Amino acid sequence: MKKRCVIAILDDHPMVLEGLQQIIKGNLAGVSVHGFPTVALLNDFMARESIDLLLVDIFLSDCRGIDVCREVKTKFPGVFVLGMSSTLEKSTIVDLLQQGASGFILKNAGATEVLDAIQKVMKGEIVLSPEANSLLLRSIANPQQFPALTRRERELLNYLSKGKTTAEISDILHLSKFTIDTYRKNLLQKFQVRNTVELLAMLSRENLL
Repeated sequence: MKKRCVIAILDDHPMVLEGLQQIIKGNLAGVSVHGFPTVALLNDFMARESIDLLLVDIFLSDCRGIDVCREVKTKFPGVFVLGMSSTLEKSTIVDLLQQGASGFILKNAGATEVLDAIQKVMKGEIVLSPEANSLLLRSIANPQQFPALTRRERELLNYLSKGKTTAEISDILHLSKFTIDTYRKNLLQKFQVRNTVELLAMLSRENLL
């Protein structure tokens, strides 16, 4: 690692933020570490100081870590980004890497794995936790089979992709808002995503819209 390396950590969990700072400070020489619980504080710091590496929580309370990654890589292409999460989702990992991140690790990773990942990323390598690497390899060996959709579900997806609200779709299809929300929740469960944005992003990526 070069003589002076500035690392920023964006995570809204105080214990995680403090723990990572202690691990890095205590084991990597010549490193300056700064922790931020919000995107606003990180942006304020980056407006004044340059950083070399950003460790970012994928699921922040005020935004998506993937969006932060995209913005950072757009404004500061030379900054390395390492994503972190407590959950393992193929679509999230793929999306993160597509936005320019240099890797992904799980939050339950041990200190040795975290430190090794940081050092490899700073050398220009792409780093994935063993679990993430295994997940992606399995998905390549066994391509995802998407669930079958009913005619009504396809209609709903069509209107959602056009930006229609639940109320607007309810009027168009002459169904109650409760019924539309039920269809929407069923779709999220079928595709194992957390919200409509993720659902549409996945279907768009797979050319299913």
